[in-house]
Amino acid sequence: MKLPQSLKVLLNRGVFRNATWRRGAFVIGFATLRFCGSAFALDPPPGGGYPNQVTALGQDALFSQSIGGLEATALGYQALYYNTTGVQNTAVGRSALHNNTTGGGNVAVGDDALYDTTTGGSNVAIGLNALIANTTGNLNVAVGYTALQAHTISIGNTAVGYDAMSLGTTGIYNTAIGNVAMAFATGSENTALGDSAMNTAAVVTTLRLAAPPV
Repeated sequence: MKLPQSLKVLLNRGVFRNATWRRGAFVIGFATLRFCGSAFALDPPPGGGYPNQVTALGQDALFSQSIGGLEATALGYQALYYNTTGVQNTAVGRSALHNNTTGGGNVAVGDDALYDTTTGGSNVAIGLNALIANTTGNLNVAVGYTALQAHTISIGNTAVGYDAMSLGTTGIYNTAIGNVAMAFATGSENTALGDSAMNTAAVVTTLRLAAPPV
């Protein structure tokens, strides 16, 4: 069927308008995406890009870092604040590894974890106040709230659990696994497994298991 000329004109105008609208919508949409991409980008951009593979995020994180510090990561307010030449340290949390200066290979996750460590190395502290008082001790592992919090120069201790080895100040090469295990212990080369196991251990080379519940 042959269409009237007037109808052809209307249809052609509609097609033209639709095509024009589609082109306009595409331009507007593209511009909107570009704007949104810029609007939601972090400003300032994420930390990193510093020399020697250093990343710092947070107010005064790595505040004292010198050119000699290598492969350091500090996330949180004043994390690794005093670090100068310590290498391969990771601090996540407010004031984590705050006083570290030259110690290396430390991992602190949690507010104030490994706070007082200055030159100690190869320590792992995960939890609020874990290993907070350690200064020059090495090769310690503290996992749990306040684990190993009072030890200052201990070596080779492993404490896993809430308050594990939390109040003893001395002792080396101990292993305490369990809540409050060896909490007050000051001995060395002890192994305690279970809740509250060996809370007052002052002996050397002992293995003790917590009594099973009645």
